[in-house]
Amino acid sequence: MGQQPTAGATAGSHVLMTARALHHSLRRLYRWLFAEIELPLADGEWRRVAPPQAHFARGEAAEEAAAAHLRQEGHRILCRNRANSCGELDLVTRVGRVIVFVEVRSRTAGAPVPAHNSLTARKRRAWRAAATEFLRKHRLQGHPIRFDLVAVETSSEGSVLSVRHYENIAL
Repeated sequence: MGQQPTAGATAGSHVLMTARALHHSLRRLYRWLFAEIELPLADGEWRRVAPPQAHFARGEAAEEAAAAHLRQEGHRILCRNRANSCGELDLVTRVGRVIVFVEVRSRTAGAPVPAHNSLTARKRRAWRAAATEFLRKHRLQGHPIRFDLVAVETSSEGSVLSVRHYENIAL
């Protein structure tokens, strides 16, 4: 009757895709459709801006509160939401000669797991890898570094209630 397709051939005239290949194709399409752009900010900062989405509003408010808090403590914001092949860095700041990688965690008041306890081992590994890649890319390997966590508590409406800064956390 019909011949079996040989290696590399397609069944009929249709291309067969594995679930993984389809998933990657859809992710590329999504990234192309909703591409992030970089906008300049004051003080030489740059921020990656994603398309506006309602569920990111609370996280954005927490990050703004964290950045304002760090500025008051004498940090100079170098960049925000910097993604590389290893992960994403919420904030990268500088205090004197020390490069500080800051993870911002936010929770609604009364959440079962407080923000400062929500940093998983997997996230810690990705955070360290992203920081190492950032240092390599920007040729900052000789600088002392530190990893800080800023925990932001918000109300159910999204307003910031408190900001706590944890310096030099262990990874």
